[in-house]
Amino acid sequence: MIRIVQKREGSQHTGMYTHKKIISCWTGAVSAACIIGIFLIYDDFGITWDESVQSQYGELALDYYASGLRDDACNSFLNLKYYGPLFEMACALVYRIADDLKFEIRHICTGLAAALTVIGVVKIGSWFPHPVVPVFSSIALIMLPRYFGHAFNNSKDIPFACGFVWTIAAMIILFQEKEFRWKSVILAGIILGLTLSIRVGGVILIIYYGIISVFWYFTKVSDGIERRNLLGIWAVKTTALLLIAWLMMVLTWPWAHINPIGNPLEALGVATQFAKPHSILFEGNILESHHLPWYYLLKYVIITTPLTLLTVAIIGLFSCAKTLVTNIKSAESLTCFTIIMWLTFPVAFFAIKTPNIYDGIRHFLFIQPAIAILCGIGAYYLFQRLRMIMQPVLAYIAITVLALYPIPDLIALHPYQMTYFNRLFGGLAEASKNYETDYWLSSYKEAAEWINQHKKPGDGGKTRVLLAANNHSRLCADYYFDDDIETASIFATKIPGDLAPGIAYYVATTRYGLDQNFPETPVVHTIGRNNAIYTVIKQRKRE
Repeated sequence: MIRIVQKREGSQHTGMYTHKKIISCWTGAVSAACIIGIFLIYDDFGITWDESVQSQYGELALDYYASGLRDDACNSFLNLKYYGPLFEMACALVYRIADDLKFEIRHICTGLAAALTVIGVVKIGSWFPHPVVPVFSSIALIMLPRYFGHAFNNSKDIPFACGFVWTIAAMIILFQEKEFRWKSVILAGIILGLTLSIRVGGVILIIYYGIISVFWYFTKVSDGIERRNLLGIWAVKTTALLLIAWLMMVLTWPWAHINPIGNPLEALGVATQFAKPHSILFEGNILESHHLPWYYLLKYVIITTPLTLLTVAIIGLFSCAKTLVTNIKSAESLTCFTIIMWLTFPVAFFAIKTPNIYDGIRHFLFIQPAIAILCGIGAYYLFQRLRMIMQPVLAYIAITVLALYPIPDLIALHPYQMTYFNRLFGGLAEASKNYETDYWLSSYKEAAEWINQHKKPGDGGKTRVLLAANNHSRLCADYYFDDDIETASIFATKIPGDLAPGIAYYVATTRYGLDQNFPETPVVHTIGRNNAIYTVIKQRKRE
């Protein structure tokens, strides 16, 4: 009997060692692959509408610290004081060494944040008993077109999603311990604070923490641990965690220095009740962003997730729910509970409150890693069933095919993966008639490059181009034009008359109907993918 027990213990120890070794090797492999991929394709992605102001904000915030906290121009720059500048400052600190590569460096930094998110997904997935979960989860996140498409030029939502993932991981570590260790408390507080330093909306993580605490408390109490001791430990160390997080947030946020309590709370109010509405295309209708239907976010999740991954994620969701119902005392039950809440809470919150949001799923990119982890859990569920009817190698191949199924779409849409729609509503071409596609004008890069190649200089050797853009978004094209091109910008619909004298080209996004200006001027080139048009170039006939 003793020998049998020892053998089982040894076998379990060997299994744990093998699991850790596989996870370690996979983490190294996926990290290397992500870094190589970033440096191969970062320059394919254009500048987005928001990047010019975000970069300026980061530079001004950096000046604030460089001046010994005296130059506070960052606090009066547009309305960006309501957002923490941590990531923007980090980018600015790097590209000030090579300012002529400003946006290229920003795109590399954002790509690295996306890669770190993938590693965070591996970390969370590794707490499940089979390596299929972390491996499939990380692949799934890379294969989610909306996440991939934002991974290089969304310097707000991608870093926030990264911080979100690692805060969730730190919380799970904290609650998995028999007692809250101070090392884990400090780590969780620092990561939460850094996440809040990117977007104060990260306070949702504090709500998550409270809900997880309730789950943890009742499962621990059922183990026979004295309630008073449990609550005492939780209260002291939770207070410490929140103080550390708040301190980290304030230290890296210039506007919070003025009023460390009031200003972050004011920013939170602005974030949850954003005053300025935007006109958006949804279900073929132009709606104001503060009057969206309750199912807006849920529908976007459904129609922008590849159908194979959506199916596997739903299987993973039910698998997690089954674990909670049938085996709530299992080691992975707290992780399952956290992941379910991670995905469902924002969707339910939106359905109830319908806050003012726009640009599709962009503001909720932080739930994409949760979808990816559910894909990993669903893949493991399928793998267990498949290996009953086929060899394990064939089962691995089958789930790998499911994971890599979106690759053709990722290639076809490159570098506009953020415009992806699945085939529930006819794919991208059909969806582009009813939903937003390139709402950030990143396709202006390709338009500028086309004009660089086809221009015919006019008087004085200059080619004049009119952009459908405002003072911020015109950089989406200006950054890529040759030196012999002069640009002007206008952001309005129903502009009467022909193009202004001397203007050779008009570049316009299809958003807001700006491409309909100057109907008598022929379109000479379009930028788009899969029969969906994002940007048009109209050329004035020479007299």
